[in-house]
Amino acid sequence: MREGPSGPQESPSFGAFFISGPDPDPKLPLLITFSVEKSAPMLTDLRSLFARDLHKLCNEIDAFKAEEDIWRTTGSVTNSAGNLALHICGNLRHFIGAVLGGSAYSRDREREFAAKSIPKLELLEELKKTITAVDDTLVALDKSRLTQPFPIRVLPEETTTGYFLLHLHGHLNYHLGQVNYLRRIL
Repeated sequence: MREGPSGPQESPSFGAFFISGPDPDPKLPLLITFSVEKSAPMLTDLRSLFARDLHKLCNEIDAFKAEEDIWRTTGSVTNSAGNLALHICGNLRHFIGAVLGGSAYSRDREREFAAKSIPKLELLEELKKTITAVDDTLVALDKSRLTQPFPIRVLPEETTTGYFLLHLHGHLNYHLGQVNYLRRIL
């Protein structure tokens, strides 16, 4: 049993997560599910989306006209494009590569935000390593893992691996947009 928006609810065996809040919108389903049979295409889609957006991040970093601008901030923006790129690399290589894939990657989150003036080519190499780590893990991931709980609890609520992978993709895109914004205003 899981706690749903209106009290305890039986969890279907095919993987689910609840949308909850103080007043759930009656037009939205209270339970979002996906079946194991449909998980293989989801893995393919996730691989494609992570690869697409990590390549976009490479293109954004490469498009900075002045290399020093990669490490600059402006106004109330406190993280540089370089630090955001390192953060994305650390986040994905940790949660996908190490936690799901069993790689030996050891995350240094503090460095992700403290490092400065890493050459553009070195930063792009980190992004390429991240692309490889994510793709290698997702290609080897058994589709049944998507409906199982993510191995460690990161968010306040327990999530399935499929849900957490979608969360990670959203996190990547949030920071990709910030990098794009910084590139255009600096």
